Amino acid sequence: MQDKRDNKTSSILIIYTGRPRSLVNLYPDNGLANLAASLIKNGHTTKILDFGTVETIRLMVPRIISLWLKRIYVHREKLWRKLWRNIQLFCIDQILSFFRKRFEHKISHDILNIIQTEKIDFVGFKLFTGNGFRSAVSISRRIKQSFPDVKIFAGGPAIDGGRKYIYNLCECFDALNYGYGEETIVMLAEFVQGRRKLEEIPNLIFKKAGKIITTPRKWTKNLDNMPFPVYDENVYLSMKGNQKVKVIVFDDSRGCNNKCAFCYHPWKGGNFIRTKTAKRIVDEMESMITKYGISSFRFAGSNPPPKLIESIADEIIERGLKVSYFFMTRADFWDEERFRKIKRSGALSIFFGIESGSQYLLDKINKNYTVDLIKRTVMSAKKAGIFVIGSFIFPLPFENKATLEETLTLIRELKFDSYIILPPFVEPGSDWANNPEKYNIEILINRVKLIKSWLYFDPINPPCLLPLVYKIDGKNVRQIFNERNNFVKILIKEGIFRSAGESDALLSYKVGLSPEELSHLLNPLFFSGDYVAISQILKRLNKPL
Repeated sequence: MQDKRDNKTSSILIIYTGRPRSLVNLYPDNGLANLAASLIKNGHTTKILDFGTVETIRLMVPRIISLWLKRIYVHREKLWRKLWRNIQLFCIDQILSFFRKRFEHKISHDILNIIQTEKIDFVGFKLFTGNGFRSAVSISRRIKQSFPDVKIFAGGPAIDGGRKYIYNLCECFDALNYGYGEETIVMLAEFVQGRRKLEEIPNLIFKKAGKIITTPRKWTKNLDNMPFPVYDENVYLSMKGNQKVKVIVFDDSRGCNNKCAFCYHPWKGGNFIRTKTAKRIVDEMESMITKYGISSFRFAGSNPPPKLIESIADEIIERGLKVSYFFMTRADFWDEERFRKIKRSGALSIFFGIESGSQYLLDKINKNYTVDLIKRTVMSAKKAGIFVIGSFIFPLPFENKATLEETLTLIRELKFDSYIILPPFVEPGSDWANNPEKYNIEILINRVKLIKSWLYFDPINPPCLLPLVYKIDGKNVRQIFNERNNFVKILIKEGIFRSAGESDALLSYKVGLSPEELSHLLNPLFFSGDYVAISQILKRLNKPL
């Protein structure tokens, strides 16, 4: 009889984040594509089940409910301040929860059938927060009940934030992978084969004899050694047809050497930057164009070095590639000449994490740059013809009338092409969470409950339904969200608020619209779950030019 250790494994990798509510939710997942590539390179077989699709919208939002939601959206200005609007949304949410559970039952049945018919050895979940976390845990329990010998592993943002506390909520996972998993997933396959012990695998959290064990962290330092991500339709099943937006997200860099107080990225990716070389990145782009016919890209790095972006632009221009791309960066170390070059190479939009127009508050959250530098950088990008998205957090700790006016003055002066105004979130792993007293933050519950609240948090809920888990400057979460909403109303009243997102800026040219026009077209469709109209737009967005 052949030794099990000589056989290669068969697995499925699953991502389910609830109903897609924007184009970004329909992007293919680069993390699972990277994991699949690592497994396949080492001789294993795997399939990706990504439920962030148009079909998911169809199954989760009945047509009659979609029409009801569309009516609410059309009359939202009249209903905005009225209790009746929130009552309607609450009733709709209760109805939709029935269809969500029915959908989850369906995909659970489908997954169980795949496990049985294809003799799956292990299942990997990528876990996010909100309804997707709750649902993924429920599906995992059903798998474990039906196939107790099938190993279940999990990674993703929920694990990075929740870490060992995940086991306080669910014990159906055989191991949790914190950080990145391209090397870890192959070792987990070897564990399933009986060739490794969990204790020998880095970046893991697991339970043994009632104790939670965390293995040491290991970084992938040479990102060029990673195999190209796999989006083949026989592996990444939802890439067939127009179920996904054909935009490739790829890893240009990992880690961040900044220490912004509100951010947990250094905790996940490390406080030092590792990058792929420009040649490797553009090789990857060229491969995606040749193999899949996809030429729209989003850089995954939260803080790619300006010199790397410039080198990528040089490489794209030299090869004569026709691509479009979007990236995030800090508002420092940039100049107009560099912006013009990256614009020429295909960069359509840049996301700047501004946070505030007050130097006092920027210093308080450790942004480590000045308001003057923000002004020079943003103006240079705009002069180069790049669509600029400015992200702000309001109200920040220590916010006051003077700092509010300073932020409004900056916004009025720079006239960003689009804005993202976020309320302050206290995320596990951030300095806000680890040292709240430094920032006038009061955590009202213990750490286990705080993480549970974060894992189940749904920002779509109206402020009156938000959990009261912390205070900032003595204000509870509901008051904070109301302040954020009032800030947005000021911008709307002054006629300067624009809400086009990264996907609008990246893809709008394909349908002959401006980013703002595409945003206005899509917002009511995703709000109401109009899958028919969304499908029609995706066909146009995915059509090669």
